[in-house]
Amino acid sequence: MSFIEQKKAAVHKLHSGLIGRQAEIAAVKYALKQLESRLAKQLKVKDYANVFYFHGHRGVGKSTLMQAIYQDCERGELGYQPLAVFIDCRELPRSEASAPENLILALARGLTEITDELKPYFQPLQQAWTSYLKGEAGPGAAPIAPAAPGPAAPAAPRHNPVRSAYGTMAGLQATKSQNVKNIARNVTKNMQAMEAAHRQPPSLNPPSRDITGELLGHFSKAIDKISAACPVAFFIDHYELLEGMDDWFRNVFLAAFQRELVVVIAGQSNLHDHYQYSFGKVADCIRLRPFSRFESSLYLRHFNRLQDEAILEATQNLTGGLPISMAMVSSALQHVVNRATPQQIQNFLAFPNEDYEDQIDQYIAYICLDEFAPADKNLLAVLAIMRHFEPTLFQSLSGVMNAARTLDHLAQRYPFVSSQGQMSPFAARTLRAYFKQEQGTLYDQINQDAYVYFVELANQHPQETAFVFESLYYYFHLQPQAAWQHFLQMISHYLHKDLEICDQLCLAALDASLPKSRKQDVEQIAEHLGAFRKKDSKGAQAILAILSGKSESSSAHDTQHYLNYLEAMS
Repeated sequence: MSFIEQKKAAVHKLHSGLIGRQAEIAAVKYALKQLESRLAKQLKVKDYANVFYFHGHRGVGKSTLMQAIYQDCERGELGYQPLAVFIDCRELPRSEASAPENLILALARGLTEITDELKPYFQPLQQAWTSYLKGEAGPGAAPIAPAAPGPAAPAAPRHNPVRSAYGTMAGLQATKSQNVKNIARNVTKNMQAMEAAHRQPPSLNPPSRDITGELLGHFSKAIDKISAACPVAFFIDHYELLEGMDDWFRNVFLAAFQRELVVVIAGQSNLHDHYQYSFGKVADCIRLRPFSRFESSLYLRHFNRLQDEAILEATQNLTGGLPISMAMVSSALQHVVNRATPQQIQNFLAFPNEDYEDQIDQYIAYICLDEFAPADKNLLAVLAIMRHFEPTLFQSLSGVMNAARTLDHLAQRYPFVSSQGQMSPFAARTLRAYFKQEQGTLYDQINQDAYVYFVELANQHPQETAFVFESLYYYFHLQPQAAWQHFLQMISHYLHKDLEICDQLCLAALDASLPKSRKQDVEQIAEHLGAFRKKDSKGAQAILAILSGKSESSSAHDTQHYLNYLEAMS
């Protein structure tokens, strides 16, 4: 082993589960330490890297890396504990027209969940959002939040020498034209008649309320006050789902803060040029690559104690060094090594003769899952099929008595499973497909038991709408047609009452295994819910098309009810 490889191996001892990612972890943690040091010494802002954008192929380890850094912050391994918020964009509502608002509200909610002491800082934001949902006029003077504890902020607002701490912030938010579907003829006629009756000269129309700018203003002021005493870090995972608002995020959102904070982002697309143009030296775009030959052998030696160079080479050739595939192979080898000869293992790891192209990851997962112990398969099936991990649900579905100990044992045998019951989206999706195809009875039973579990909770706690969303998710896997009609009825019921519930219903449906056409309909509804929130009658037509034209249970009365609602909005 060369001198450089020996140094890499020594560093690996610090992060045994994240081989090849030490430099990325160190970069973010160094930025957080330097931020705290500048804050303590009241130093001025300079061109330090504060925005980290990790990108790469799915399964390359972006989420694992983000979680590792975030957990280090939570455990106080930096020497102090910054105010860190982790946002998974998959959990955000998919309403395109309100995506910026949803991101701001999610970050604010994450901070207030850390400690109740932060709630007063975000009170103006919450009041603005509540009044907007009620259709009230813009709020008056907002109450002033208490001063942050710790070092006092300068009396006069300090101009940030790197343009609000994030480089050149030129550009305006791009407006996106909405692709409105053609709706049923009767709905179109009624809508045109309604619009003609209520059309007014442009000069008489009241100015629309800029709720996005209002929320961002309150949020940035709160963050500036908090960050005067304690470093703040935002972790945003699966950013590819928010790329439609990337211009706003870079040029408006990050430009709103007058004090430093650290932003760590993970996405699939390469946005290096955009971030370098907007932020310069303040941004660091890092592409996560698959394991090198040395890193792959280090991984297998650590988890499997393999020394056979031929097996190590075969593993690298099959997986291409992709971490999620390496984790699958490593787990399978634990069950294969003791009962197979080296030649049989090499045959098992041989690259398939067929051209699998992008499906090679799925092929690897399937051949590896066949080697897992039956008892472990049942536990992995439960973890993969559960929409959200909950210890009590896991115990109920798997029949284990000690969930924590069971998960610890699983995490030791299967690197793609964490001791908290989490696994990467790719691994969960692949496992679900495997069990649905290879063990359909087990797949149906787990979904049935989970559905009954949440239905009983929903009946016991009717005020907790979260149980309804969870039960709907499993309902889609048991009776897709009945669940679809139920979904449309619930959207119809809450569309003019509570758009937040509609958002959550759409999220539950999008997480489920829906046919492509149904998923497109749900995405259409989700993307245009913002039109109702913003009282845009034209943009709401796409939802009416699905509810009135594709729902067998919808009636003329329902359609007229929506038309009356849109008329009131105008």
